[in-house]
Amino acid sequence: MKVPSRPSRIFLDMDGVLADFCGGAFAAFGRDPASVDLQTAVDGCIDSFLAPSREEFWRVLSADWTSHAFWEELLPYPLAHELVETCLSVAPTCVLTAPPGRFPGAAAGKMAWMKNHFPDLPYLIGRDKTFCACPGHLLIDDTDKQIGKFVAAGGAGLLWPQPWNSLRDRRQEDVLATLRKLRT
Repeated sequence: MKVPSRPSRIFLDMDGVLADFCGGAFAAFGRDPASVDLQTAVDGCIDSFLAPSREEFWRVLSADWTSHAFWEELLPYPLAHELVETCLSVAPTCVLTAPPGRFPGAAAGKMAWMKNHFPDLPYLIGRDKTFCACPGHLLIDDTDKQIGKFVAAGGAGLLWPQPWNSLRDRRQEDVLATLRKLRT
C-alpha cells in the first residue's frame, strides 16, 4: 500500500495496534495466545479460538453486555507510546476506533483506556473508519480488510504487523522506521 510522502493526518487503530485486545481476550477466557496459531485468524478475528459462537465470545468479554471494564483494562502494546510519538512527529494524529455496535460499554471503556494511557491524544469512536478517508489521510491498522477499505475510499493505509495479518513476517520496528522517514 502506498503511503503518502507527508500525510496531513494520521489515524491510529486502537485494538491490535495500541491496545492488546488479543491478550485481553485470551486472559478473559483463561487461555494463552501461544496455545493457538494466530496466523489462521480470519480478518484478525480471534473469537473462533475462544468460544463456540461469536455471541458467546462477546458475552464473556462484555460480562453483562454493557460493561466497559474489559476495554479499560487492556494493556498497551510495548511499542504503543513510541508509535504515537513517531506519528505525532509526522502529522496531527488521532486514534480512530470502532467499538462493537451492540455493546454500549465498549465506547466508555475505550474512552477510559485513552484517558489512562494517552490523555492528550485526540480520538474518534465510530463504526465506519472510511468516513475519515481522503487523500493525505493515513490509517494505521492491524487488519488487511480495514486498510483495504480505507484505501478504496481515497485514503492511504499502513498495515501494522500482527500474527493475524499479511505482514505477520515483518517486524513492527520496520514500520516505525518507515514512519520516521516521513519526518524528513
